[in-house]
Amino acid sequence: MSTPLKDRCELLSDSWLNQARDHLTRDLAMRKARLSGPFSVSERFTDAPPHLKLPNNVAQWSARFDGETITVSRDFDASADLIVEGDYTAALSTAQAIGAMAP
Repeated sequence: MSTPLKDRCELLSDSWLNQARDHLTRDLAMRKARLSGPFSVSERFTDAPPHLKLPNNVAQWSARFDGETITVSRDFDASADLIVEGDYTAALSTAQAIGAMAP
């Protein structure tokens, strides 16, 4: 049995979404003056683990920055500036590789 890492959370879990919101809110507040305008991103991944209890096992989220504030939600936004779609397991392996060297 594996032991959970206290400083980590599962990709697109409720904890992940809350941490993403907190991180983006904090970082965008510090960098707002350098941003050139509004932007949005949305991701959707199929075959998410059933224990996440997501509708149809589809993990999705979106973030929209209006130039002043960031809004993060569990909803997919087909009108986002950047859209990422794929398989959950493939996204997970990429997310783990990107963060591998982070403290």
